Amino acid sequence: MMRALLHAAAHWIARHGWLTLAMVAAMVLPLIALGGGVRPDNSLEVWFVEGDPALVAYRTFLEDFGSDDAVLVAFDGDTTAAGRERQRALARSLRAIDGVGRTVAAADLPPNAARAAGLMSADGGATAVVAWLEPGAAIEAQRGRIVTEIDSAAGAVIGPGAFHLAGTSVLYEGLNQATIADTGIFLALALGVMILILTLALRRARAVAIVLIPPLLASGASMGIVALSGRPLTLVGSALPTLVLVIALADAIHILLHYWRMRGEHPPANGANRRAQAADAVAWSAIPCLFTSLTTAAGFAALGLSRIAVVRDFGWLAAAGMLLAWVVTLPLLAVALTRWDVAPPARRSRGGPALDALAGAIAARLPAGRSVILAASALVMIVMGAGIWRVRVDTHTIGLLSEEHVVRRDSDWIERNLGAYTPLEFELSAPDGVRDSTFLARLADWRRRMESVAGVARTITAVAPAADGADNPYARADERALRVTAHVPMATAREFARIARAGEREGAAVFGDTTSVRAAGYLPLYVRIIEYVVESTIVGLGVAFVLVFVLVAILVRSGRAVALAIPANLLPIAVVFGLMGWLGVPLDIATATVGAIVLGIVVDDTIHFLVHHRELRGGGSSPAEAAVRAIRDAGPSMILTSLVLAGGFAVMLAAGTKSIVYFGLVASVAIITALAADLLFLPALLIRRQSRSVGGSKTRQLSGAGADA
Repeated sequence: MMRALLHAAAHWIARHGWLTLAMVAAMVLPLIALGGGVRPDNSLEVWFVEGDPALVAYRTFLEDFGSDDAVLVAFDGDTTAAGRERQRALARSLRAIDGVGRTVAAADLPPNAARAAGLMSADGGATAVVAWLEPGAAIEAQRGRIVTEIDSAAGAVIGPGAFHLAGTSVLYEGLNQATIADTGIFLALALGVMILILTLALRRARAVAIVLIPPLLASGASMGIVALSGRPLTLVGSALPTLVLVIALADAIHILLHYWRMRGEHPPANGANRRAQAADAVAWSAIPCLFTSLTTAAGFAALGLSRIAVVRDFGWLAAAGMLLAWVVTLPLLAVALTRWDVAPPARRSRGGPALDALAGAIAARLPAGRSVILAASALVMIVMGAGIWRVRVDTHTIGLLSEEHVVRRDSDWIERNLGAYTPLEFELSAPDGVRDSTFLARLADWRRRMESVAGVARTITAVAPAADGADNPYARADERALRVTAHVPMATAREFARIARAGEREGAAVFGDTTSVRAAGYLPLYVRIIEYVVESTIVGLGVAFVLVFVLVAILVRSGRAVALAIPANLLPIAVVFGLMGWLGVPLDIATATVGAIVLGIVVDDTIHFLVHHRELRGGGSSPAEAAVRAIRDAGPSMILTSLVLAGGFAVMLAAGTKSIVYFGLVASVAIITALAADLLFLPALLIRRQSRSVGGSKTRQLSGAGADA
């Protein structure tokens, strides 16, 4: 029924090409225009779903104590009167910036106090001014502007290039800029790689244009979906246009090569016959391409259950993008192939085109080598399974940036010259008030213990308002709770968690109550990401597994085929996580998505192989004959689409953020592994099953003959 409908639709499109183009343009062009308005946002709050208890606790902390988001402006020290006045001038300039709440310069404090606060080095050779941003949701939209104005103010007072910036806002603005750059770089490189691979494989400029333009339009339209959702472009989402491009391109390639195979087997007699063949090729390919789009979308949609907001949003938006790509690509391919004659390249005198020759060579050697293939696959599973146990879960936000990035260089300079500056906040309850003598004694004891914890440079707090009567940012308004800031090095989430646990443990020992001291502010949110990363990986992969193979079962309608497809598709997943374990690639905010995404993508070739295998089995071929013939028929398009996908993911190696680099690396390897599994492992399993079935039948026949005798 579905095939008949798609056949009718394809022939309708062939007859109404210009109307089809107008309809697609009316859908796609507005989305592309909307996509230009998407803006990046990588602040911590966009990682959390609204209402998350950790996010609620953080906002309560901000209401009680004010902002914990500060920008540190550090530069070479100058203890002269002119140097101290320059510090005060910078503080005044920063206070004048809309969004900056309060500032403190080293010159505002006695030298010992400035050193204790981390605003002056021991020898006076480095000094700093710190500016706290005003708390509130509006700051998120203004963060980039505020950092830019702080940078300009520092340049005007200190001199261009003579200062260093650090802090949460600086870090996230660096990530925002990297996100914008990565999105453009990915698309440009991916487009170049696609053109190169397609030119070498298809050898027809018109063919390259016809298969490339529809996915490119779908890629641009995917950004319009992001705009319509109201969600920002994040570090994780920066790969979305590239993913849509390369995955939609795979569908276009399958359609074109199937059309060429039909023309090779049945050369068209005239133009009308050729147009009918083109429509038939699109109609035949539409179902497997629909299911590959659905399985890919399912892999992404599984991420929609994540409690990490950016992963959840990326999952739903990418799933929508994949389905949009199918809707855009198939009609445009149908119009292009029926309107313009795209003849296949001439066959070579020896072995045909390279892709056909390679697929033919694999098919010819497969039956004899099936035992070696099965043994090698089992060995890979064992080795990669061992690597899975070595995978570590961690997140290092500044580590996402390259070592040459200005944000990392500035952070390193400040830590070398002024010491640790990252604030780890603690909230201490004081039932009798923060000025109670017993509380103050215990506070002093706890601070001494904390400053002996590895990684803690200093602790800062105040129990009374400032001398000028200004509000105390460390004491809650009712003076029943106190904020203490521990300065720690910029580190991974696991390291922050260790220090936070140590602070709470020492608090329980000093105050005698496990609730008296608790980690608060920004970093506990950051630490919570570790828990969510593990959960997202397990839940996402599990849900994707169920959704993907239910869809495969619906398409192929064979429980045995699905049972054999499962190990063939688990092999690339094992390679993904095993490779991460052996290479020391952490499971973090970006790589947490790789399992579900890769599963949704790698099953595409399995679907095309099994569809061909089912058609051949329906024509009377044995499982082994059908497996070998399916490699010859579907192999060339599987090889080319895998090269395209691997190349598309490989461009992420040029990302400005390490996590995306890791994602691109393991995904590229997984695509190639999946190709090997679908061309070697899965057919070997099918042939092995037939051999065992034949052997069993012979045994039963011999047993029956003996009984008759």
